[in-house]
Amino acid sequence: MKKKILTLLIGVSLILALVTVPLMTACAPEEVAPEAPEAPEVPEAPEVPEEPSVPEEAAPGVIKVGWCNDMSGPLSLWSLPALTGMNIWMDEVNAAGGMKVGGETYLVELAEYDSEGDPAKALLGAKKLVLEDGVAVMLPGWGEALIAQQPFFNEQKMLNLNEDPKAIAPAWEYMLSMSGVHPCYYPLKVDYVMDTYPGIETVAYIHSDFIYSAVEAAWYYAGFDTNDLELVYDGIYGFDTTDFAPIISAMVATDPDLICLGSPPGSFTPLMFEQLYIQGYEGIVVISEMMVSDVLAKVPVDWLEARKCHTGSPDWDAPMLSDECNQFYADWDARYGPGAPEDVHRTMFCLDWFDWNSIKIWQWAVESCGSLDGTIVRDWLMAQETIPHAYGPGEWWGEDLYRCNNTLLYLHPITQVINGKNDVVDMRSIADWWETGDHASLVIKYLTDFGVMWWQD
Repeated sequence: MKKKILTLLIGVSLILALVTVPLMTACAPEEVAPEAPEAPEVPEAPEVPEEPSVPEEAAPGVIKVGWCNDMSGPLSLWSLPALTGMNIWMDEVNAAGGMKVGGETYLVELAEYDSEGDPAKALLGAKKLVLEDGVAVMLPGWGEALIAQQPFFNEQKMLNLNEDPKAIAPAWEYMLSMSGVHPCYYPLKVDYVMDTYPGIETVAYIHSDFIYSAVEAAWYYAGFDTNDLELVYDGIYGFDTTDFAPIISAMVATDPDLICLGSPPGSFTPLMFEQLYIQGYEGIVVISEMMVSDVLAKVPVDWLEARKCHTGSPDWDAPMLSDECNQFYADWDARYGPGAPEDVHRTMFCLDWFDWNSIKIWQWAVESCGSLDGTIVRDWLMAQETIPHAYGPGEWWGEDLYRCNNTLLYLHPITQVINGKNDVVDMRSIADWWETGDHASLVIKYLTDFGVMWWQD
């Protein structure tokens, strides 16, 4: 009995325990998570005043320079070398930020046209470059092509820079000759030879049938006459000549003390010297211009130097020349010389720098007068007492010959092949030569006889 009562009590106790535990749990107070403290107020950043906006610098404009020349055909031998100097000038100007004209900055660009030596195409090219491309200045070609462009340049008041003496005339108001003054300096070489090597009495001379060569011949004839030289051979060759053996043979047969080869195209010069060497000529040689490296590919250097060969423009690293000349030579050689990035496989000569010198003078004038207008630039240039030519200060000249002073004269170097280079042996004045004795009247006589004075068609 007692066991039953005990069992009953234990069961009741278990039931009560099961009921009580959930009730106690339900009645226990809930734990409340503490509230997060409020974040402190962050003071507002003070307003920063906006910086005034800076306008973007305007891109520089572009000045176009017109180059209408013989890029093909026989006269290209006299034209294409000029592009080396023009490229050097453009890259130099643009690398420095451009030209400054009237408070504005301009990059420079070359607009080209191949006239092929044809007067009609030269005129078409001039019209395209001026009217369509909007060039600010023209660097045209040579001969009849250049003359055909002049009325148009007058009409457009377009300044054009060239060295062709046949195009210098009072009617061509916008043509300036500022670099080579061909062929006014030719008699200076004859004078130097006569002053330096006594006993020279005879000369044999040849020139091409190109109209420019008639102007050249007039100046050489005057140089021969003023030195009492007897002309024992006077020959003319065409641009289609391929064999110079008969011509040189006829010259050498006269046994001249001096041979003058005139102004042959570059590719003809080595052929002429090769024949002089083969045929045993031992006198003195004068030539208007030549690339010594081309000639030395055909003849020994000791033979060439023994000819006392007098050329035109010197190698521009000559110590007697200006720092500007020396620097151009270094720049040219680094870009176009042997092994250079744009190796042209020849030495530098005058046609590399003619247009370079002219365009630098034009740039100087434009930046000084603050205008691109052809009339303003021309008048400003003509008003200057001296002009900065690469060879030194130049002065305007030409009234006595051309009835207009638009040709720049300066002391011109006399050159001779020494140590395989065109070196400077003297500097002489064209103006002084012109004013001596009957020199001027002789030049005018011969120009008139050849029909190439400015007033002759």
